[in-house]
Amino acid sequence: MEPLGIALAAAEFALELAPHLRDKAQKESLEEVYTQVAKRTIQECERRGFWSPSPVWNELTGLLYTEGRARQLAQLFLRPSDPLTSPPLNGLSAEVLKLVQWFIGELYGRIRGLLSDENRAIVDTIIGTLNARLSEMEARLKEAFKSGPELTRYEGRRIADLSRGEADFLGAHAMSIQLVGRDHEMEELREWAESDKPISIRVLVGPAGSGKTRLALELCEKATKLDWAAGFVPTEQVGRLTDRWRWSGPTLVVVDYAAAKAKPLKNWFMALTGDACQSHVGDTAQRGARRLRVLLLERGADTGGGWWVEAFGGGGGDARAVRRLLDPDAPVPLTPLGELEHRRQILSDTMERAGVRIRPPGPGEDPYFDQKLATADWGEPLFLMMAGLVASRIGLSNVLTLSKTDLAFHVADREIERIEKIAESHALEPGFLTHMAAYVTLCQGLTQDEVSQAIGEERATLGFAAGSTPKVYDCLKATLPNLSGEGGGVAPILPDMVGEGVILRALGRWSSTQSSGCVARAARLKVARVAEAVMRAAQDYAGDKKYAATPIRWLDRLLEENTGNLLALMVISDQLPQSSVALREKAAELSTMIVGRLRRDSGEGNQPLLAMSLNNLANRLSEVGRRDEALAPAQESVAIRRELAAAQPDAFRPYLATSLNNLAVLLSEVGRRDEARAPAQEAVALYRELAAAHPDAFRPNLAGSLNNLAIRLSEVGRRDEALAPAQEAVDLYRGLAAAHPDAFRPDLAMSLNNLANSLSEVGRREAALEPAQEAVALYRELAAAHPDAFRPYLAVSLNNLAKFLNEVGRRDAALEPAQEGIQALREYFLAVPEAFAPRMVMLLRTYLRLCEELQVKPEEALLAPIVSKMAQLQQPSG
Repeated sequence: MEPLGIALAAAEFALELAPHLRDKAQKESLEEVYTQVAKRTIQECERRGFWSPSPVWNELTGLLYTEGRARQLAQLFLRPSDPLTSPPLNGLSAEVLKLVQWFIGELYGRIRGLLSDENRAIVDTIIGTLNARLSEMEARLKEAFKSGPELTRYEGRRIADLSRGEADFLGAHAMSIQLVGRDHEMEELREWAESDKPISIRVLVGPAGSGKTRLALELCEKATKLDWAAGFVPTEQVGRLTDRWRWSGPTLVVVDYAAAKAKPLKNWFMALTGDACQSHVGDTAQRGARRLRVLLLERGADTGGGWWVEAFGGGGGDARAVRRLLDPDAPVPLTPLGELEHRRQILSDTMERAGVRIRPPGPGEDPYFDQKLATADWGEPLFLMMAGLVASRIGLSNVLTLSKTDLAFHVADREIERIEKIAESHALEPGFLTHMAAYVTLCQGLTQDEVSQAIGEERATLGFAAGSTPKVYDCLKATLPNLSGEGGGVAPILPDMVGEGVILRALGRWSSTQSSGCVARAARLKVARVAEAVMRAAQDYAGDKKYAATPIRWLDRLLEENTGNLLALMVISDQLPQSSVALREKAAELSTMIVGRLRRDSGEGNQPLLAMSLNNLANRLSEVGRRDEALAPAQESVAIRRELAAAQPDAFRPYLATSLNNLAVLLSEVGRRDEARAPAQEAVALYRELAAAHPDAFRPNLAGSLNNLAIRLSEVGRRDEALAPAQEAVDLYRGLAAAHPDAFRPDLAMSLNNLANSLSEVGRREAALEPAQEAVALYRELAAAHPDAFRPYLAVSLNNLAKFLNEVGRRDAALEPAQEGIQALREYFLAVPEAFAPRMVMLLRTYLRLCEELQVKPEEALLAPIVSKMAQLQQPSG
């Protein structure tokens, strides 16, 4: 956030000075001076070691290097009411304020030479005003940060019954039922918290409803009983996590929705690596009394990009210093509840709390119920709790026929009924109060001023004859949870899936144009939070026939509204999940827009950001099957990063290695396999050097590049050479997975598949069976927890196992995994046929060949929709 303060001060200076310039020549001279001094500022920042290359820094330096951006920056970041408290200033340190003053002084000296004596007096006045405002800014920030953030466990939201609605009952903060089935996870978190490291960060990921927040709350409860300061940091107070804050005793900080807070978190993590914080921790005797634990919660994290790189960096000494604080150095997935009795207990406990007399059938009493209980969705605690509540109204047998989205809508509809009854009791329009509750939830909470502004705008735009703004606000405060902190405000409806259901229902009352307009208006207040809420809804309701397309339309409107706004596009891109099939097309479209905008704003400072964006674009295009188009941006990314690495090897070699790996994969995918080997080998060489110097940071990257090299060697017939890197990759991943099983099991599964292929190709077919079977077992567990991300990989691993079984003469045993692989991939192929056609063709060949050899009729019901879709793909377009 600090570079933003420099851009802001420069923008404000230029904005206030420009009207006083007399002619075009002076204005053009001002732009030239601005650009030159901006470049000097960047150089000064780098000389002082304030910032290292990162996506955020590259983005902002790109803006500073671009001429003519002063007014646009000012319009984007200044608030007419009070610029000093606008969000971009959160996190400014005293050192950065000094640098801003240095920057203004430099501008002042350069510009004085351009102006007449009359205008010089105006410049002196403006400089004096700016310096006074900077002093006021410093005083306010010191006051704001002196006590650090407020850590809250939301005791006020805990409820003993359903009096405040089913949504509150289901929310993790209510802790409505006992925690069940998470003893292992709690023990791991306890050991992490009590380790002797002075400062440690852990990232916990899992799908909606998996129980991340509840686990964190339980950890906070245990920590406070041991006299720790522990709790969640409210979104509006994340800016207080700065180098000014000094915790006085053992402290546990939980940050939910970490992706949206990656930028300020990066600044804080950098401060935590500094000498000041390390000296604060003290000697070994003091460390136990002053430990700091930071637990980040998010749905997912890709260590190769997205918010993970934003928060922890991709390369360079600063990134390595931050990543040394991670334990483990990869996200820890929260897997579904495995034991059926744990699932049965959560369902039973919820039904008991809801006043239902009946209980779920015991083990073996109802085979159909046991079968349903064993499916993937029923491994998520939220799903089980929703099922228990809905069963209290429609009966357990009817609940068994409902999907996750059906259950969420049942609860959302009850929440809407509750809100509308409250509105009627206060003589307000029920529809308007519901609309505003959905609006607040879409923004993931709003302050009192923001809610009041939104009430007036929505009332005027949609034609409601609602009560006064204070009356509507007070009713919302009485209806929804309240934001913590001094400023007050209204919190969103939780849990997320229920809140999203309320948004879809409430905005679904309007036309498509009207509902999209509402989303656009909300985004003008909170673009990052609205984009995140929209994309979560797109994932959670992707299987709903009525509403699946609605969040995609809203996302289209957000992109349309922000076509020319690079910062907003980057913010929206940061919120896009890396593995969601539902959003892959939109991700490719957004990446194309970002690269196009960067090209239009081309400049020397844009190069690192352009290289990263090109690499992202190549990956996104490949994910939707447009691999020929993906090759050019991949090659350009390598070329730019090669130049950057030559100039600053420590900072950019890791980025270069990443781009080389991606280029090798793409070259192979478009049939240029001989060319793919060279970038794959270069990537391995780079990562081997990096891992030798910094094993904790780069060992996973080395393993991935070895796996990639083995595949590339095999593709060009050098199968004996491929076996060594394939085995080395498995060995590395097995060691990583042994230390951190949840974090590295997907990589181990992938490398096992590759090793099995390598063994088969050199004639060791019996030996190939063992890693192939292990890969299937791992992918089966992963796909049960995260079907959208891992079911396609399970399909491929099942196909491989079928082939290896056939090769050793076990054709009867091979047929089942071959058929299961097609079943696992079918829904993804039918949804995005261009992306999954090559894999589906491979699976069909294996399956049909086995059917022919065994003289078995292929499963017609399984294949019919696939064959139909294949026929459509083969039809000429136009």
